[in-house]
Amino acid sequence: MDAARLDDLDHFCRFDLLAEAVDLRLCVLPAMRTPGRLFAVHASATDVDGFTLTLIATGDPRDIVRRPDVPRDALALAHSALGWSAPLPDDGPLAVRPSRHPQRRRAHSLSLVGGAGELWSVVRIGDDERHLWPDGEGVIPDRLRAAWRRARHRR
Repeated sequence: MDAARLDDLDHFCRFDLLAEAVDLRLCVLPAMRTPGRLFAVHASATDVDGFTLTLIATGDPRDIVRRPDVPRDALALAHSALGWSAPLPDDGPLAVRPSRHPQRRRAHSLSLVGGAGELWSVVRIGDDERHLWPDGEGVIPDRLRAAWRRARHRR
Protein backbone atom coordinates (compact mmCIF):
# COMPACT_ATOMS: atom_id res chain seq x y z
CA MET A 1 0.00 0.00 0.00
CA ASP A 2 1.48 3.37 -0.95
CA ALA A 3 2.02 6.31 1.45
CA ALA A 4 -0.78 8.43 -0.05
CA ARG A 5 -3.31 5.63 0.50
CA LEU A 6 -2.14 5.18 4.12
CA ASP A 7 -2.53 8.92 4.76
CA ASP A 8 -6.11 8.69 3.42
CA LEU A 9 -6.83 5.83 5.84
CA ASP A 10 -5.50 7.94 8.72
CA HIS A 11 -8.24 10.51 8.14
CA PHE A 12 -11.03 7.93 8.30
CA CYS A 13 -9.69 5.65 11.03
CA ARG A 14 -11.15 5.78 14.54
CA PHE A 15 -8.03 4.89 16.49
CA ASP A 16 -10.02 4.55 19.73
CA LEU A 17 -12.12 1.77 18.16
CA LEU A 18 -9.02 0.20 16.62
CA ALA A 19 -7.32 0.16 20.05
CA GLU A 20 -10.33 -1.65 21.55
CA ALA A 21 -10.42 -4.18 18.69
CA VAL A 22 -6.68 -4.92 18.98
CA ASP A 23 -7.05 -5.28 22.76
CA LEU A 24 -9.89 -7.77 22.32
CA ARG A 25 -7.89 -9.81 19.84
CA LEU A 26 -4.86 -9.97 22.11
CA CYS A 27 -6.90 -10.89 25.18
CA VAL A 28 -8.23 -14.02 23.50
CA LEU A 29 -4.73 -15.17 22.59
CA PRO A 30 -3.18 -16.21 25.93
CA ALA A 31 0.25 -16.77 24.39
CA MET A 32 0.21 -13.14 23.25
CA ARG A 33 -0.22 -11.82 26.78
CA THR A 34 3.40 -12.26 27.83
CA PRO A 35 5.31 -9.33 29.39
CA GLY A 36 5.87 -7.08 26.37
CA ARG A 37 4.97 -7.32 22.69
CA LEU A 38 4.99 -4.74 19.91
CA PHE A 39 2.84 -5.14 16.82
CA ALA A 40 2.41 -3.37 13.52
CA VAL A 41 -1.28 -2.99 12.67
CA HIS A 42 -2.07 -3.39 8.97
CA ALA A 43 -5.31 -2.66 7.13
CA SER A 44 -6.81 -5.83 5.66
CA ALA A 45 -9.81 -6.16 3.38
CA THR A 46 -9.98 -9.92 4.04
CA ASP A 47 -9.87 -9.90 7.86
CA VAL A 48 -13.23 -9.87 9.66
CA ASP A 49 -12.12 -6.89 11.80
CA GLY A 50 -10.39 -5.10 8.92
CA PHE A 51 -6.86 -5.42 10.28
CA THR A 52 -4.01 -7.85 10.83
CA LEU A 53 -1.19 -7.79 13.37
CA THR A 54 2.48 -8.41 12.67
CA LEU A 55 4.69 -9.08 15.68
CA ILE A 56 7.68 -6.71 15.60
CA ALA A 57 9.33 -7.34 18.97
CA THR A 58 8.99 -9.12 22.32
CA GLY A 59 10.75 -8.53 25.60
CA ASP A 60 10.95 -5.91 28.30
CA PRO A 61 8.00 -3.53 27.68
CA ARG A 62 10.21 -0.42 27.96
CA ASP A 63 12.96 -1.73 25.69
CA ILE A 64 10.91 -3.03 22.75
CA VAL A 65 9.71 0.50 21.90
CA ARG A 66 13.18 2.04 21.96
CA ARG A 67 13.86 1.93 18.17
CA PRO A 68 11.62 -0.65 16.50
CA ASP A 69 11.74 -1.38 12.79
CA VAL A 70 8.23 -0.29 11.79
CA PRO A 71 6.95 -1.60 8.43
CA ARG A 72 6.25 1.21 5.96
CA ASP A 73 2.69 0.00 5.34
CA ALA A 74 1.68 -0.06 9.02
CA LEU A 75 -1.57 1.72 9.85
CA ALA A 76 -0.64 1.89 13.55
CA LEU A 77 1.67 0.50 16.24
CA ALA A 78 0.26 -1.47 19.18
CA HIS A 79 2.16 -2.11 22.42
CA SER A 80 0.84 -4.87 24.68
CA ALA A 81 2.12 -5.46 28.22
CA LEU A 82 1.18 -7.72 31.09
CA GLY A 83 1.87 -6.70 34.67
CA TRP A 84 0.39 -6.33 38.14
CA SER A 85 -1.99 -3.93 39.84
CA ALA A 86 -2.62 -3.45 43.55
CA PRO A 87 -4.63 -1.04 45.71
CA LEU A 88 -2.97 2.25 46.53
CA PRO A 89 -2.43 3.05 50.21
CA ASP A 90 -4.74 5.64 51.77
CA ASP A 91 -1.76 7.84 52.56
CA GLY A 92 1.98 7.72 52.12
CA PRO A 93 4.16 5.84 49.65
CA LEU A 94 3.68 2.29 48.42
CA ALA A 95 4.96 -0.17 51.01
CA VAL A 96 5.32 -3.07 48.60
CA ARG A 97 5.56 -3.54 44.83
CA PRO A 98 2.23 -4.40 43.17
CA SER A 99 3.58 -7.85 42.18
CA ARG A 100 4.15 -8.68 45.86
CA HIS A 101 1.01 -7.10 47.31
CA PRO A 102 -1.41 -9.63 48.90
CA GLN A 103 -4.32 -8.10 46.91
CA ARG A 104 -2.46 -8.04 43.59
CA ARG A 105 -4.31 -8.63 40.33
CA ARG A 106 -3.09 -9.20 36.80
CA ALA A 107 -3.22 -6.14 34.56
CA HIS A 108 -3.01 -5.93 30.77
CA SER A 109 -2.35 -2.66 28.96
CA LEU A 110 -2.55 -1.89 25.27
CA SER A 111 -1.29 1.40 23.83
CA LEU A 112 -1.91 2.16 20.17
CA VAL A 113 -0.55 5.06 18.13
CA GLY A 114 -1.52 5.92 14.56
CA GLY A 115 -2.41 8.74 12.22
CA ALA A 116 -0.75 12.00 13.14
CA GLY A 117 0.41 10.55 16.47
CA GLU A 118 -2.99 9.92 18.03
CA LEU A 119 -2.50 7.61 21.01
CA TRP A 120 -5.15 5.52 22.82
CA SER A 121 -4.67 3.23 25.81
CA VAL A 122 -6.77 0.31 27.01
CA VAL A 123 -6.24 -1.15 30.48
CA ARG A 124 -7.80 -4.27 31.97
CA ILE A 125 -7.32 -5.21 35.60
CA GLY A 126 -8.32 -8.75 36.47
CA ASP A 127 -11.74 -9.50 35.03
CA ASP A 128 -12.95 -5.90 35.37
CA GLU A 129 -14.24 -3.99 32.37
CA ARG A 130 -11.60 -2.41 30.22
CA HIS A 131 -10.84 1.29 30.54
CA LEU A 132 -10.12 3.31 27.39
CA TRP A 133 -8.67 6.80 27.34
CA PRO A 134 -6.88 9.10 24.90
CA ASP A 135 -3.26 10.07 25.20
CA GLY A 136 -0.78 8.79 27.76
CA GLU A 137 2.35 9.80 29.60
CA GLY A 138 5.55 8.01 30.45
CA VAL A 139 8.37 6.09 28.85
CA ILE A 140 6.27 3.68 26.78
CA PRO A 141 3.82 6.22 25.26
CA ASP A 142 6.68 8.66 24.56
CA ARG A 143 8.81 6.02 22.83
CA LEU A 144 5.79 4.68 20.95
CA ARG A 145 5.00 8.17 19.60
CA ALA A 146 8.65 8.73 18.65
CA ALA A 147 8.80 5.40 16.78
CA TRP A 148 5.60 6.29 14.93
CA ARG A 149 6.94 9.76 13.98
CA ARG A 150 10.11 8.17 12.56
CA ALA A 151 8.05 5.62 10.61
CA ARG A 152 5.77 8.31 9.12
CA HIS A 153 8.79 10.39 8.17
CA ARG A 154 10.17 7.44 6.14
CA ARG A 155 7.00 7.05 4.05
